[in-house]
Amino acid sequence: HLRPYVTFEYLHSTIDNNIAATTIGGTSDYLPTKGKTAIRSPHEMAGIGIDYDDGSFWFSGQVKYVGKQYATFTNDNAIPQYITNNVGMGYRFHNAGFLKSPQIQLNMQNLTGAKFRSGVYGFTTNANATKGIFGGTIAGSAPSYYLQVPFSAMVTLSTGF
Repeated sequence: HLRPYVTFEYLHSTIDNNIAATTIGGTSDYLPTKGKTAIRSPHEMAGIGIDYDDGSFWFSGQVKYVGKQYATFTNDNAIPQYITNNVGMGYRFHNAGFLKSPQIQLNMQNLTGAKFRSGVYGFTTNANATKGIFGGTIAGSAPSYYLQVPFSAMVTLSTGF
């Protein structure tokens, strides 16, 4: 009934070319992006968890690590690494009349109430003014992010018919 598990992912994702851009003066140039890490691509992700299920009562708990993620093609803005934690538990009842496999479950996320950016919502080419390949200055703009909900809990009742 008990299933512990561990996961690990390693990702090496880079940009193969410099990206065309327009300088502040309106001329064409290229951002120095060749060889940079791709946006939304953490190098490492890892998790550890445990599940228990005896057919009626079930429980699961996980802790997940996500590495730094860049939000710009020039890698001049990023969200730092973070850790999330989740717990779920529930109970499956026996069939009752027309109700087939009724169930109640509780899911809780971010048990510690940590506050952090949990993902890149809108990426940009560069956040800061950047010198292009041909020497022109390319203006930057700020990316946007998803924010982790401090703590959330949800109760669900479900059944088949």
